[in-house]
Amino acid sequence: MKTKRLSLLLASFMSIVALTSCGPKKVEPETPPEEEHTHTYSSEWESNDEYHWHPATCGHDVKGDYGKHVIENYVCTICGKEFENPNKDEPFDLSGKTVKHTIVEEGYLIHARFPGNDNGVMGKEYDGMGVNWQEDVSAVADITSDKSTYARFVITAPFTGTYPISLQGKHFNQTYPFRVYANSKTVGEGIDVSISDPSYSWADEERSTATFNISLNKGKNVVLVQVFNWGYAYGLTLPEELGIIRAKGNKSHEYTQDDFVFQAAYLADDVNVLDPDAQMIYKGLKSDGDAGFEGAAILHFQPDSTTKSLDITYKIEEKNDNAAGLTLRLGNSTSSNVTIDVSSSEINQEKVCHIPSYSLAELGFNSSAKQCIHVASTTGKLQILGVKESSKEDQTSEKVLNPTQIREKTLVRGRNILDNNYIGLDWTSSGIEFDITGGGDIFANMEEVNNAYGSKNIANVAGGTRFAIEIDGEFKGYVIPSSNMELAKNLSASKHHVAIYKTSEAAGGLVNLKSLKFTNDVTITKTEKSYNFEILGDSITCGNQISSTEENGYLAYTTQLTNSWNANLNAVSVSGRGLKLGYNCEEGWPASWNNQVKDLWTQTSFFRDKGTSKWNTANYTPDVVICNLGNNDLGEWVMSIAPMTITQFTDEVKSFSSILRTAYPNAKIIWCYGAFVNRSYENEYRTAVNSLNDANMEFVYFDKMGGGADDHPNAAQHQTIANVLSAKIASMLGVSDPRA
Repeated sequence: MKTKRLSLLLASFMSIVALTSCGPKKVEPETPPEEEHTHTYSSEWESNDEYHWHPATCGHDVKGDYGKHVIENYVCTICGKEFENPNKDEPFDLSGKTVKHTIVEEGYLIHARFPGNDNGVMGKEYDGMGVNWQEDVSAVADITSDKSTYARFVITAPFTGTYPISLQGKHFNQTYPFRVYANSKTVGEGIDVSISDPSYSWADEERSTATFNISLNKGKNVVLVQVFNWGYAYGLTLPEELGIIRAKGNKSHEYTQDDFVFQAAYLADDVNVLDPDAQMIYKGLKSDGDAGFEGAAILHFQPDSTTKSLDITYKIEEKNDNAAGLTLRLGNSTSSNVTIDVSSSEINQEKVCHIPSYSLAELGFNSSAKQCIHVASTTGKLQILGVKESSKEDQTSEKVLNPTQIREKTLVRGRNILDNNYIGLDWTSSGIEFDITGGGDIFANMEEVNNAYGSKNIANVAGGTRFAIEIDGEFKGYVIPSSNMELAKNLSASKHHVAIYKTSEAAGGLVNLKSLKFTNDVTITKTEKSYNFEILGDSITCGNQISSTEENGYLAYTTQLTNSWNANLNAVSVSGRGLKLGYNCEEGWPASWNNQVKDLWTQTSFFRDKGTSKWNTANYTPDVVICNLGNNDLGEWVMSIAPMTITQFTDEVKSFSSILRTAYPNAKIIWCYGAFVNRSYENEYRTAVNSLNDANMEFVYFDKMGGGADDHPNAAQHQTIANVLSAKIASMLGVSDPRA
């Protein structure tokens, strides 16, 4: 029994050994876990009347973002599905949510004109569009008229309906309201909008608003805002749901910033203005030379942080006799101007004028803040075609002379007031002359200021305050006073003579010369003159009425004569004045005994300080004194009104001759008369001068010369006057005549 059990255990053990030693063990493969599926959806919405969703694009029947519509104003605010408005002709409830849009930043301005004031255009921040005069208001009732002033907006609407819109602006006459067209330009289909303000104030805080309803289609709409006489529109306030497609420049003059916008810039002569996708054809700002209604371009933009300078593309259509330049000023400042000379440009030639970084710096340009730059033309008919920002920083090694240094290093011509901050250049032909070696550019910082009577041009002289520039004796053009008035450009390093001459009289404008700036290291020497001339006179001596469009002391006999003699000039002349009796512009042009030339001769600058600064004759010793007087004293009408007799006048000639002789014992003195229409007293005048028995005093009687305006001499006749006087001077001095 024991043996049998042992046998069974042994057999079991052998079976186990056999099982564990009969080859490799078979391993069953593991089943991988199933991957998780991620559904994908279309970006487009699908919807029914109650729900919206994004359909799956992975082949599964599932919906993404499934939910009920959230409807406001008949539009789902989530998927954008539109619902029928049963009251579509009624304004939508827009819950008071509105967005303001300014005309200058988001509209194309068509044929825009601008009301004039001291700043050139109306609007403290230049953010609107206006017109202050139209030849025939009835002619511009049709918006298609080329005299019509309007702005074009492209407005997008989410659905067809009627929307409330507000217009901000000013209007001084209810008879001529604003008119707004939506997708139409047919007379009678516009909406008249009246915004009247009897205060006649353009201050921003006093703007008015009118709200009206306008019907728009779903999608793009063209809205035209028309402005009539004495109106000024600033912008539109639209419901939040409406959008505006911003106006942009055309591709040939693409602006770096989207919000570069010209006022009075875009013309739609050759395109359909009602086509929202039409490219507006930019015809450029046009300046027609009309001083009363001259256009201007206003740039509103947020500069790029890298902006250092500007490039202005322009084209001149016609040149006139005024200063040839582009004038820039920043914001409302009338004292900080930069004038860029464009006189060398050919007619109808497109050119680029670079405004250097140092010029923009003088304007106070700040690339980190929104800028408003006013651009005007002073060259006649000119088109400004575009403006681009530039990162170019113009380097200059400037040398600047202050007023004291200017007086030390240059010849300052004429009677002038020296202040620590300026040299006053007031009288006709006043200015500076100097010789320069070293080349480069020359700029003057000049500021036109009000006279003592609160006006810049109390005499209303044509052409305004200007300066003529000569380089090496050659006339280079006229410029207007500005903080960066260019006198010379790219001079060679050799020696040059530079001279500037004020072309207008003291009653037509007072100017402060603040500094001279040279871009190169230069050597400056004061011009030496052979003679000193002093000339006293009236409008003829001022060069007034030399033509119907200008006063020009540079073309007058005074400047032409003294230049021929290489003479310094001290001129005291005012239009309307006589020796003893004349007409006073500061009193409204009545016949007057007050402040005539015999009185003004004693003063440094009458119109600057009403005669409080007395002239010291020791400051200037003339070799020749010319008194071209009597043209106003001896008019038949003024003599009868005063009244004054010829004896009273000749007694004054004798008295003033004695005063002049005391002041200038060695001067040659010439009394002259006759070029004007008042010329009936030659014998009495000549007799009075001869009766003084002064060997160094003579009388000249001119032929009548009335080729200019109002019987004044023209430019050619001024040359004749200069020739006659030059011959007399040569005879009295015993030298040859440089004009012979």
